[in-house]
Amino acid sequence: MNSSSHQFLPIPTDENLFSPPTILRRGSSKISLQTNGFDEETEIGSPLSHHMSLKRLHNPWQARIYNFLERPCGVSCFLYHFSVFVAVIGCLVYSSILTVYVEQSYSILFWIEFVLFILFSIEYIVRVWSSGCRSKYRGRQGRLLFMRKVMCIVDLCVIIGYTILLCMGLTHTQFNIQLVRYVRILQILRFLHVDRRLTSWRLLGSVVYDHRYELIATLYFCFIFLIVVAYLIWLVEKDESKPPGEDMFHSFADTLWWAIVTMATIGYGDKCP
Repeated sequence: MNSSSHQFLPIPTDENLFSPPTILRRGSSKISLQTNGFDEETEIGSPLSHHMSLKRLHNPWQARIYNFLERPCGVSCFLYHFSVFVAVIGCLVYSSILTVYVEQSYSILFWIEFVLFILFSIEYIVRVWSSGCRSKYRGRQGRLLFMRKVMCIVDLCVIIGYTILLCMGLTHTQFNIQLVRYVRILQILRFLHVDRRLTSWRLLGSVVYDHRYELIATLYFCFIFLIVVAYLIWLVEKDESKPPGEDMFHSFADTLWWAIVTMATIGYGDKCP
């Protein structure tokens, strides 16, 4: 055979030689495409899997920190997120008793808010940095895509709000209590920081969606029962005379309001037949 007819293939580079083949996984709810390094899409809640040694990665700490913050698994992750939960709950409880011990709360509240602000700011920066281990979050455009996630937007709003709050406070001994009351909604948003995966809300939404027909039927029968009861009370009470000072059912709207209060609360409410 003529040697000139031989066609030699190029020697693969180190990257091509050790890169694993593309694998399609069908065991999860999504078909995930696995390429060099990490899964492009993995099932929610599962840590990113490693197909190569961590020494071959450009920065192995990105994947470790990303799994620690975004996909917690293990005792250390539980302790960290539980500590954040306790800190958020403690701050909410402490800010709610400011009206009782106002003078003693100025300095303590300032330092609590300041520490949580520093903690959430550092965590937000680290989250954005560690997202680079995912191929779709690499580069400037990838980081912007990660920052457009719902919980990242919530974190950014909380950080901006508390930056304004701390800057407008006069001193750590004269912390502006009125501002704390005005930004109470930010404290509620900060509570969402505890459940970043929104698993509880997704579970609740799936239950409501699965039983939507039963819920609609229940609301329909409750509405019919409400109208019937309100109309019967109006027929019985419209001609009744009551002593001065007692409320009377002057119209069907009064009886309808009475029926709503009676069904939704304990007792008759502000009127009684």
